[in-house]
Amino acid sequence: MLPTLWLTGCIEEISLDTGEASRVVVNCLLKEGDVQTMELYYTSEARDGVRRPVTDAEVILSSYDEEVSRFRYDSGCVWSARFTPKHCKLYKLKVITGGDTLSAQTRFPDDVDVAAYRKSRYSDSSHLHVYQFVSYELRYISDTIFHYPWTTSEQIHFAVRYGKSYPSACRMWVFPRDLGRGDHERYIGTTHALADDFNLSSLFVPDLPCFSRDSILAMDPITVRKVLEWYPVIYPGLQLHDGFVRIPIPTNYKLDKSQKELTDTPIYSPRAFVLVRDFPTKFQFQYAYENALYDFYFLSNEADNYFKDVYSRKINKDNFVFEYETDNVCSNIKGGGLGVFGAIIMRTNMKAIKGYFDDSSSDYVYSED
Repeated sequence: MLPTLWLTGCIEEISLDTGEASRVVVNCLLKEGDVQTMELYYTSEARDGVRRPVTDAEVILSSYDEEVSRFRYDSGCVWSARFTPKHCKLYKLKVITGGDTLSAQTRFPDDVDVAAYRKSRYSDSSHLHVYQFVSYELRYISDTIFHYPWTTSEQIHFAVRYGKSYPSACRMWVFPRDLGRGDHERYIGTTHALADDFNLSSLFVPDLPCFSRDSILAMDPITVRKVLEWYPVIYPGLQLHDGFVRIPIPTNYKLDKSQKELTDTPIYSPRAFVLVRDFPTKFQFQYAYENALYDFYFLSNEADNYFKDVYSRKINKDNFVFEYETDNVCSNIKGGGLGVFGAIIMRTNMKAIKGYFDDSSSDYVYSED
């Protein structure tokens, strides 16, 4: 039938236009660094399905009503600006295109370090079996805490002692880094009391493949086995999150527990928490302690609200934090626009995830100092 219609010229072109006016989409996350990027395009697509970029606009970035930079058009839907945001500062974005003026604002998160502490525990009173595992805490820490082979124990102890607790509110998202283990690698567990449970899975810590008896016996070197064996022993009921764990932390967060009650982290800290994930059977122990296992993201309130909404609509979508959505997702773009203007701090490499503490004594006492 189709060839016949084609030859007779009776095909009627069908319009897929919904009739809705085209809207401008603004997607911009301010990051640490001296170059900022932004996506700017229309909701209506070209006939080939490609986004229609906004190429002619005035895009102004300001802080407390003082202009600090302007975005310039690069290519495709991408605009860029040379600018380095400052922590805790409020930023406003204004986009003037055609007869529309869009605006949004966000506050860049406070600076933060993820301190990782390794602690040894005796599994019985004979002190013959020692287990080790890592816990994490948000702190302000001196650069001397960077862990290098030549870092002295005096430097480590000084930095831990004088590093300041992180007092600010933050929206932290933690992703298990891809280590090539397959589907189970996306699961992550945490002991943090404020972890959001909206993406909990039906799995628990002992369900991870790395905690099977055969996997633990195959661990190389044996010190990795000591680390891994401990988690299913003390956290058998810890439920796993699917893909990531989101932890909204209020100002001056601290567990209301005595020193003796703080038994769920190695350092007995009222702010520390444990992360549990799947490990490869063959894994270098050095990397486990230098924390190349997780990616930490700290989002502004606007970015946090946006991406949580995106996830709730796209369950099990990988790497959704780096993808934008426009279909009925919450937006902070005023003036009829869509998208998000927010800010994000990424702690994704070993040098940025600071903190290292090794103490096998049983009488270590956490200090507020």
